[in-house]
Formats: sequence, structure tokens, C-alpha cells
Amino acid sequence: EILRALGSAESQVQHPIARAIASELEAYQPVGGDGNSSVSAPPVEVVLGSGVRAGDLAAGSHEWLTTQTEAPLPWPSGQPGIGVLWRGRPALWIRLSDRIRTEAAEVVNRLRERGLGVSLFSGDATEVAQEVGRSLGIGDARGGMKVQDKAASLPKSAIMVGDGVNDAPALAAAQVGIGFSGGATAALKAAPVYLATPDLRKILDLLALSRTVRHVVRRNVVIAVVYNLAGSILAV
Repeated sequence: EILRALGSAESQVQHPIARAIASELEAYQPVGGDGNSSVSAPPVEVVLGSGVRAGDLAAGSHEWLTTQTEAPLPWPSGQPGIGVLWRGRPALWIRLSDRIRTEAAEVVNRLRERGLGVSLFSGDATEVAQEVGRSLGIGDARGGMKVQDKAASLPKSAIMVGDGVNDAPALAAAQVGIGFSGGATAALKAAPVYLATPDLRKILDLLALSRTVRHVVRRNVVIAVVYNLAGSILAV
């Protein structure tokens, strides 16, 4: 019953982790003759950066769940995972692990070669974010960040890359926000730039293209100024 409720709730959320959990729990969803769920699901309330509530179920981060129950939580607070409360009591812990994209280290190195600083903002535990940062050579790796923290921490001139619901405000606030295909709908709507291929190396192509365009624009401005100036002199 708990797994069915969890799968039903997460299937209505756009976050990549929610979609992954819902996919794993599809087998627990009862279906009718038309192939659709035969059980009406309670409405789902999404608390950005924290978790979800649906009927007797609450699922989310350890920190947030401590505000949802008076019962002690038997789960580790510094490990990446999702805790589940059922009728106000601890019921389940789902341990999560991220696989770093194979091209991530290459992209970070090439960005640094271009003189650009790279930071990592994550809602995961600080220890997890810093471990990922070390593996990629990112010194500024911050964990435990809330939705509003990411946007507030952006430098004045920054490119923000993200694909989650919690990234949407930062994508909108950045000088340039880049969303990826397969990301949450909220992130894609907030990002002015959308990449149809979920490949981090496309960021390098985008930067190269922008520099080419800037060079062409500057050259055309110079040519136009010289042309108009020469025309004015000849007309005198």
C-alpha cells in the first residue's frame, strides 16, 4: 500500500528523481481493463526543494520530514536519499546515488581553460555536493541549497545550467539560463536557452557560437561606422 501510494504521488511530479522512483514502482500500480489506474489518487502537494504530500503519505528530505512528524527519524541525515512517512510514522528510506555524466569533467576543464569559473549548487547534502565537486575539480561546491538560495548566490554575470524544478528560479535570474531536453517542465520554461540534446558539451558549442556572433556584430558595426564616415566626408 505504501509503495503504491508513493509511486502514484511521484508519478505526478516533474522532478527527475520523482520520475525515476515512479518508474521503479510502476509494478505496484493497479490497473483496470483500459490500462489506466483503477484507484483514484489523492491530490499531490509539492513543496519545492523539500518533498511531496499526498493523503497519508509524505516523502522528501530528512530535514523537511522532521517538520512533518514528531516521531524520531531512523534514517541518516547526511546521506542522499528520500524518506517516507506513512500516517505520520517513518516507513521507508530510499537511498539515492548520482552518476556523474561522462562528459562533465571534460566540460569543466575546458571552461576553466577559457578563464571561466565553475560552481556547483545542489540541494543534496553538503558532503555529497563536495564529493562530486572534488571528483570534477570544482572547488566551489555547495550543498543543502534551497530553491531561493541558488538564485541569490548567482554572481551578477553568470550562466546557469539546470534541469530540475528547483533550478527554475535560478535559471530565470541568471544572465543566461540553459535548460536541457528531458529536464523538468518548470526548468525548461524558465530557461531562455533550451538545448535539445542532453549533452553538456553543447554548452561549449553555444559559447563558441556566441563569441562568433559577437565578433561578427562588432565587425559589422565598425564597417558601418567607417562607411558612414567616409560617405559624410565625400559628401562635403
